[in-house]
Amino acid sequence: MISYENYKMIHVLMVVIMFSFFAVQIFSSEKVKKAAMWSGIASVLLLVSGMGLLARIGVSHTEGWPSWVIIKMIAWALIVIATPMIIKRAPSFKGKWFGVMILILLTILYMVQYKPEL
Repeated sequence: MISYENYKMIHVLMVVIMFSFFAVQIFSSEKVKKAAMWSGIASVLLLVSGMGLLARIGVSHTEGWPSWVIIKMIAWALIVIATPMIIKRAPSFKGKWFGVMILILLTILYMVQYKPEL
């Protein structure tokens, strides 16, 4: 069984890796397929480690999730789904999107730190 601390370490590491490879894709002038692959792998491992963290803090999958978890899941889905689409279909918006990603990340960090019930 994986401990809470190990899940947390994996989760934070995957956030850093995912954002790093998204940044490579956004700020590179050429196509970077390996960066796209690694950002996708990191996003899957981020989801898995996040679910493990929820289990370790006692959030049940049979009951409803707290609102901070729902907001965090929506924010991560937005980043993971929108970023590849913007890179491919709206390259002129890439730089601005990175700023939006940072704002979404700050929102997620607030949700994790303070766990507000809305």
